[in-house]
Amino acid sequence: MFFILNKPKIYSYLIVLSTVVILFFTAEVLSEANNLEILETATQTFDIQDNIINKFNTETKEIAITINCVGSNDNIEEILQILEKYEVKANFGISGEWVKQYPEQTKKIYKRGNGIIVLLEEINSLDYRQTDRTVEEELNKINKLLNSNIKLIRSTYGEYNDNITKLAIDKGYKIIGLGIDTLDYQGLEENVIWDNIKNKIMKGDIISMNSNAENIADELEIVINSLKEREYGLVCLEDKIY
Repeated sequence: MFFILNKPKIYSYLIVLSTVVILFFTAEVLSEANNLEILETATQTFDIQDNIINKFNTETKEIAITINCVGSNDNIEEILQILEKYEVKANFGISGEWVKQYPEQTKKIYKRGNGIIVLLEEINSLDYRQTDRTVEEELNKINKLLNSNIKLIRSTYGEYNDNITKLAIDKGYKIIGLGIDTLDYQGLEENVIWDNIKNKIMKGDIISMNSNAENIADELEIVINSLKEREYGLVCLEDKIY
């Protein structure tokens, strides 16, 4: 069998060959560009502090109190009674493990009109995918129990890395910092705690407490009383940052 090559056929073959070569190199260039984009995204860093809410915007004298639910639920009932006594609300930091142990207490906190922050434990050692999966699982535990759509998150110790920051940006979560940390976990007396923070407080501040603090009931009462004397209103963060 013989192939007869004339000029038109040769030109046709050359055009096809040239097109294949061009398409091949174009695909290689696009693939390389895509790889570079992925690499840049993976290594991109974020200004973590710019994405942590330690203070909310407000034109009026308002403060938010947050209480991390740590350890047992021994003090929760007394805390709720104090909040009800003064007709104020707070945000409770609750982990998926705490929800598992105390589901009824969690529902009671929420039904009383208090806000919820999902408390994340040991989150900084995880990569982005692990962080994503962990946060989603923790959120689902609480949202399923409360039939809610909570997106406020907080690291147990107030420490964050690029992965949690990027995830918050990607998924629309709001990272709540410790703001004014009362350091009540150190066993400080309520008067000492108030003396330590009273000159720092300004409108829009977030005050952080812990449910298992030795003097949490007295601490909460003196802080609420003192803020009311200064004519501060106490609000839930959900009402202020969305």
